[in-house]
Amino acid sequence: MTSWQAIVLEGSEEAIRGFVAGFVAGRSAAPREVVFADELHLDEQTLAGRLRDFLSRRTHHVVLASPALAVALMAAVREGAAPDVALGHHEPVDTVAFDFEASTPSPEAAARIHDVLLSELPPGVTRIDAVEEGQLDPSEHGPHLRDPAHEFTYQARGTISGDPLPIVALRRVAQEIDFVTVTPLRLLHDA
Repeated sequence: MTSWQAIVLEGSEEAIRGFVAGFVAGRSAAPREVVFADELHLDEQTLAGRLRDFLSRRTHHVVLASPALAVALMAAVREGAAPDVALGHHEPVDTVAFDFEASTPSPEAAARIHDVLLSELPPGVTRIDAVEEGQLDPSEHGPHLRDPAHEFTYQARGTISGDPLPIVALRRVAQEIDFVTVTPLRLLHDA
């Protein structure tokens, strides 16, 4: 398989999380190569109808698995490696995306936002429709941070998309930056 897979596992959350942790550790893989959907802040509207239905059930959990582990994970479940876990539906995820917006009167925050979201991105990641504007106007200087007028204003917005692993990591970093708002992740299949 060349795509990440959104895989539905059936069973108790405890059994599924235990199985996935053991599976990942047993293959000396990075934990981020199999991620639970409930940890990703997903835009559920971008999931296919069946996946969206499964997410609403307490006995079904969706994991996003890397191409290197997806086939082996599904085979292990089919072969009964975890008797309390069953394999449900799965579908490919070729691209993950999120939108971002930022607005700040802080040059330091603007530099951090630029460095993370608007400078060189990791391989497999692209920026779409990104706009960045910074303006310095000394006549607009207010004495306090909460004043409506600031001598420096910075705004940025855009979409970041690409391979799931770096996108998930980048979104986690972006959501921790002051003055940045990110949308939930969208899972996309290039069919």
